[in-house]
Amino acid sequence: MPNLNIFLSYSSLDSNYFQIPELAKRLEDFPTIKKVLFWDVDSGIDIVEYMEKSIETTDIFILFCSENSSKSKSVEREWQAAYQLRKHLIPVIKNLEDIPLLLRSRITIKFTKENFDGFITDLYSVISRISRASVPKEEVDLDQFNKNIFRISKIYEEITLEKLSHKTQVEIEELEKLLEEMIISKKIKAYIRRDSVIFEKEVEVELVKKQLGFKVFISYATLDSEYFQISNVVRKLENKSGIKKVFYWERDGGGNIIDYMNDNLPLCNVFVMFCSEKAKESKSVKNEWQAAYQLSNDGVLKIIPVFEEKVYVPVILRNWLYVEFKRDNVNGFVEELHREILR
Repeated sequence: MPNLNIFLSYSSLDSNYFQIPELAKRLEDFPTIKKVLFWDVDSGIDIVEYMEKSIETTDIFILFCSENSSKSKSVEREWQAAYQLRKHLIPVIKNLEDIPLLLRSRITIKFTKENFDGFITDLYSVISRISRASVPKEEVDLDQFNKNIFRISKIYEEITLEKLSHKTQVEIEELEKLLEEMIISKKIKAYIRRDSVIFEKEVEVELVKKQLGFKVFISYATLDSEYFQISNVVRKLENKSGIKKVFYWERDGGGNIIDYMNDNLPLCNVFVMFCSEKAKESKSVKNEWQAAYQLSNDGVLKIIPVFEEKVYVPVILRNWLYVEFKRDNVNGFVEELHREILR
């Protein structure tokens, strides 16, 4: 794997301690490393935009673990996106307890400020080992796997990994990784205990939220309004149980779209984004989903991407539970979207 792209994920409060700019410069001196990507607080580039553009093209993701990074929502989203995209992750540590639980089985590098040259040598050694060992694996049909897990979670409160492996036809080692991805992206409420999976049933606070009703913000490119049948989708959705109100700009405002977003997005607890080539090019849609992403970091908003082609979903939103748009079966699509809103 020559010409590697490396992504450095760290808390900006730790930049000087870990000597991030110097490290990037030194790593790029190695012949097999093409580019080291890292966000600089002084660059003026929006961190969400930078993350979106960089992580997908990264070969190896290096996470600098510290007390500061463990408290950073941006760092959390970065490593979870890299994990979801199955990038090679290397935790660099000050203290073992700062490593995210899911990454503690990975090869780690101890950062030594007093021996920076030695640290770089050790880090490059691990990078080289990973690049040599990279072997393509047979792909699992993730859509079908997710559907199987959702179905099984409704039937079982607890199931052994061996039995689940038999039901899903996925090897146990790969099964654990896929389940971990679903858990950290909040697609399912579950945890793995020894050799079993425990599915958590809905708690009272979630039932109360459904009784009060969901407020849904619809984000889309106006050029896609007719294609995605937005007005029809909204009308059908508003007739569903548990939906208090659906906000969409063409019907409710028609004025300044930024004002509409600022006034109404904070009122909502669900954000539905219709992803397409036109939406990807729309600055208004980009402003909306990035604002929604920040609200999701605060735990007040759930994001549901809708798409026909997954390539148009922003990279850092791909670990959210999504719904595939069915133009020839809008009723079926609305039913599935309604289920995900209530989930």
